[in-house]
Amino acid sequence: MTFHLLEVKLLRFKCQYVFVIGAKMSFEQRANIKFCFKIGKTFTETFQLMKQVYGDDCLSRSRVHEWFQRFQSGREDINDDEHVGQPKSVITENSIETVREFIKNQPKSSLKFMETLMRYSTLKF
Repeated sequence: MTFHLLEVKLLRFKCQYVFVIGAKMSFEQRANIKFCFKIGKTFTETFQLMKQVYGDDCLSRSRVHEWFQRFQSGREDINDDEHVGQPKSVITENSIETVREFIKNQPKSSLKFMETLMRYSTLKF
């Protein structure tokens, strides 16, 4: 399984940094969308619940709607469809070390700031 750079979230917890891979979060959210559909929730109710539970980490409205419709049309599998082609970026030992170095040098920086700098950095992931 490959992970895109934008799927990497960084949480600061008791002075330690923990990587949470967005793909796992998406999988969990798809499972919850399916659950809501199975118990008879509408799309609107489902999306409201998703926003309540996941906040800023919630899938977009259009993505929740897309998965809700897939389950309405009979889909049972919550795994994402295979994507053709090479991902734009993947997590490598080099990218992990780059992020660790950034955190060490700029520990008070926000995730948004880090993503912005890393995206335009000469260090390609």
